[in-house]
Formats: sequence, structure tokens, C-alpha cells
Amino acid sequence: MVNSTLIDWGNSHDLPADEQHMDGEGPLWYILWAFVAIFGVLTWYLRNFTQRVQATKLSAMLGVISMLTLVTWTWTDF
Repeated sequence: MVNSTLIDWGNSHDLPADEQHMDGEGPLWYILWAFVAIFGVLTWYLRNFTQRVQATKLSAMLGVISMLTLVTWTWTDF
């Protein structure tokens, strides 16, 4: 009985739409999260190991846009 209760609690797909968590977001949310990480590392690399100022600015701007999108998406869904 305890095991079935834990399984029922762990299944968020049965919850109303406003109580679901990241399980229902799909892979797009995680891909956007990966973009934030990639652009962060790329910006760090370009700034510290190259002289490409325009590429650094572009990478930083894309990272900021990705992060703002991710934060907005997360705040509006939860």
C-alpha cells in the first residue's frame, strides 16, 4: 500500500495543469537551459583566450537572451 501511494504521488501528469512541474515542459526547456550554459562558456573562452570582441559580444548577448527567456518561461509557468 505504501509503495502504490508513493508511485501515485510521484506522477505529476495526473495533477491539474497549474500544479504540474518541469516534467510536463518537454525537452525544449532543457535545450534552452543547455544554450545558456554553452553561451556562458563560449563567452568566457572568447573573452579570455581570443581577441574577437564582436564574437564575444554576440555570444554574451545570445546568452543573456537565452537566460531571460528561460527565467520568464519558468516564472510564468510556476
